[in-house]
Amino acid sequence: MERSNTLQNNNHPPTQQLPSKTTTTLHNHYFIDTTATTTTHQHHHNNPTPPSPPTATTTTTTTIQHNNQRILISFAVLFFIAEGRELTATLTVKGGDWGLWGKVAYCPEGSFADGYKMKIEPKQYLGDDTSLNRVALYCRDGVSLEETGEVTPHPHIKAFGSWGSKTSCHEGDFLMSFALQVEKPQGGSDDTAANFLKFTCRNITMGEPYVLAQQPGVGYWGTYGEWSQTCPHGSAICGIQQKIESFQSIWGDDTELNNIRFYCCKHS
Repeated sequence: MERSNTLQNNNHPPTQQLPSKTTTTLHNHYFIDTTATTTTHQHHHNNPTPPSPPTATTTTTTTIQHNNQRILISFAVLFFIAEGRELTATLTVKGGDWGLWGKVAYCPEGSFADGYKMKIEPKQYLGDDTSLNRVALYCRDGVSLEETGEVTPHPHIKAFGSWGSKTSCHEGDFLMSFALQVEKPQGGSDDTAANFLKFTCRNITMGEPYVLAQQPGVGYWGTYGEWSQTCPHGSAICGIQQKIESFQSIWGDDTELNNIRFYCCKHS
């Protein structure tokens, strides 16, 4: 894959050192998101100075009280973002290095994900590649099996590429685990981070899992990592959270989707 004068071919072996990703390559995408930041990828290495640590508490008792308060707040936030649903597991894998985690989006109460689709940008050749940029879930009621809608995080934020077709489990089965294809940092060359996604499906209460992958099953660059944990029996994937890097300006190196998490909910 050719790049501009300042970038190398994307097929060269990846370097072990994280890139500064400060490029002078003209971005060949079709729009500019004016609401996004326009800073270069220098922020990947020049992390802001961490805030000063809080003043130490004067007694051990006070420290324990503060820690207990933090734990209670954490539990309160967890139940709030789960929208009243009982979570059984958080599914994670090793993803890309850049971007920020967005909000968790859930299927309607009593529903679980039985299918998905991906928004992928095709190869740009002389332009900047981003590959996989968004993932959406299709939800279905766990009892009636009626369709209950689509969950698309960040619907108001533009993304490069176009949506592919829906890929679904067999009727009555739901998504249980996932694996993410990720390209390692490319040094001074073009980074894409997340490239493709596949799942396993299974009945909520019984049966053996099987692989569900949209054709052709692999993306342009990178390799699949290890499979995530599997939702426990009696639960299935119900929520999604995405780690997305904001637009890097027409001269920057965009990656967009870097990592993803899924949440398992208990079937009542």
